[in-house]
Amino acid sequence: MQEKTQLNVEVVPAGPGVTRLVMTGDLDYHTAGDLSALLPGLFGAQAGQGTVMEADLSGLEFIDSSGVAALIHLYQACEQHEMALRIVALTSYLRHLFQVTALDRLFDLPTL
Repeated sequence: MQEKTQLNVEVVPAGPGVTRLVMTGDLDYHTAGDLSALLPGLFGAQAGQGTVMEADLSGLEFIDSSGVAALIHLYQACEQHEMALRIVALTSYLRHLFQVTALDRLFDLPTL
């Protein structure tokens, strides 16, 4: 039996009008729903407080197609709440994944 993976998401203020999600662990089939489940409460708590959502992905060890779909869902939720989603930190593995899947055209990625 495969062990359930772990995803930790910490919500931290990152300056005026900016909320940062710091993700660590695995964003995969087993944990993508955990991220999606956070969104209603997150946007409810942030209503009127910010215009930018930053995602720090530097602590992600693994991501699969379900994890990619969860990030796209986060992007769509930000758009619905008139917030920009900005990726602020990611590993070289994730940068390559975003380039191969053309997600670098969708997400605002940090420059090297």
